[in-house]
Amino acid sequence: MLLVVRIRGTVNVRKDMKGTLEALRLGRVHTATLHPGEPSVIGALQHIKDFVAWGEVDEETLTRLLQKRARLAGNKQVDQEYLKEHLGVGDFAELAKSLLSFKADFSALPGVKPWFRLPPPRKGYHVKLERSRRGKKGNTSISGHLGKGINELVSRMI
Repeated sequence: MLLVVRIRGTVNVRKDMKGTLEALRLGRVHTATLHPGEPSVIGALQHIKDFVAWGEVDEETLTRLLQKRARLAGNKQVDQEYLKEHLGVGDFAELAKSLLSFKADFSALPGVKPWFRLPPPRKGYHVKLERSRRGKKGNTSISGHLGKGINELVSRMI
């Protein structure tokens, strides 16, 4: 499961890239969505790689994201009662497991908005990676595929 976060705005962006961002439900800056790692999705992400950061989300980060940032219509927060009544799951950890194992589709959950609105990351848009693109260790600015580094970025945005 890929977590995609929009990190740049649309000033001076080509129409085809704007269309791709809208198709992936990334209409605003600091919006995050979940997508399967299908080749068509990865191709679309490669097309807009300068405007988004994406990577493989882990269960802990997804659980926290669902708990803090999942919203219903009217900007109401999803709570435990709603999960039990409408989705048939006991808690957010169980929902995260079912999403990661592709038993449930996030965009098909009834009443839940298919995106997460996030604040800017604390301490800026830098992710500590094992090795940057230039071969040096340390901090590097982000865009494109981050792998597991997306978990650190999103944890600072939750």
